[in-house]
Amino acid sequence: MTEKTTFSLSCEHSGKHCRNMTSNLPISPNYSQLDENISENKTAKGQYIFLLILTLILSTETFITAFLLYDFSEDIQRTRETGKDGGYPIHCLSTDLTQPTNQAGFASCDLFNQELKQTAQQRLLMDIQNYVLETLGEHNVTEIFKPAVHVGAKQELKQYQRLQKDGGVRALDRIQWDNMNGQFSQEGLMRLSSDGEIAVPHDGIYFVFSQVNFETQLGKIMHFTQYLYKTTASYPRPVMLAKSVVTPCVSINSNAQLYSSHQGALFRLEKGDRLSLYVLNISAVRFPQEATYFGAFMIN
Repeated sequence: MTEKTTFSLSCEHSGKHCRNMTSNLPISPNYSQLDENISENKTAKGQYIFLLILTLILSTETFITAFLLYDFSEDIQRTRETGKDGGYPIHCLSTDLTQPTNQAGFASCDLFNQELKQTAQQRLLMDIQNYVLETLGEHNVTEIFKPAVHVGAKQELKQYQRLQKDGGVRALDRIQWDNMNGQFSQEGLMRLSSDGEIAVPHDGIYFVFSQVNFETQLGKIMHFTQYLYKTTASYPRPVMLAKSVVTPCVSINSNAQLYSSHQGALFRLEKGDRLSLYVLNISAVRFPQEATYFGAFMIN
């Protein structure tokens, strides 16, 4: 829009009187353009800040994701190393043993699968015991079947696969027991836990017994001792109940010396207590089930 503006001028130039002058001048709306430029600058600045914040967020998420993936890969590697150190062939889980090319590792895979089968059987047995306990009631089961258990030692290879020096008692090794084969017997819901400990099902007085056989070379002096420990729900650290040193035995083999350490005593135990047996030198222990065993039974 253009407005007509009239200017009246009077001046004196060279003694002459200037006449009135009329001029038509257009006035542009510069103030409106200035406001629009300021608004556009604010919008651009806001978009820049938004993009900057979004970039920072995406960068942070990318870094966190990369860190988690790296940590996950490290966990997988540690799991594989643990499996190798423990002697368990993890590749057996994904190996088709029916293929001729995979027969090379059949023996180790067969042992591994047998171990898994026994673990599943133990779990099933524990579930059945818990169901019977809930159905018949703890008191009735205890009255009908007095709690008792007797277990022999596991095979030597399985002992070294599950050494637990850092678990409860330092510098000692806990013996692992076989509750599926050999001389295993059980009554009154007294069982062997998944950790290889005798679990007490009911409060009472129990007779706990154990025997461990050791073997060493002739003339080699070693210290052999077995330790009976109890773990309770109120105090999870193992508490020693008894210990026994060795007594010499006669050996037919002149190149070896045999020692037998045995103990037995009465203890008042509570429901939930767990009993375990430790030795000082597990490398010298002989693991035939008739020579090394562990058990307990409730008396009247």
